[in-house]
Amino acid sequence: MTDRLAPAPMENHWWQVALFLTPRGLTTSPMPHGNRTFAVNFDFVGHELTVMASDGAGGVLPLIPRSVADSTRHMLPCSPRSSFR
Repeated sequence: MTDRLAPAPMENHWWQVALFLTPRGLTTSPMPHGNRTFAVNFDFVGHELTVMASDGAGGVLPLIPRSVADSTRHMLPCSPRSSFR
């Protein structure tokens, strides 16, 4: 699998990362991260954002009304750079 993020130059707010439609919302589809892969899924039916890694690590963030700062604070523990190490 090739790293889809490496060949793309960084843009504001990760605009270079494509999101794909799913029956329940949007997904990044699997992306490589070290020896594992992970995917970020926006489930608009279940009202949650999930981060899942190929080794079973991950987290869930309920999609509820909140500020961007609060969403980011709650999302950081689910991110590949923190909980997937």
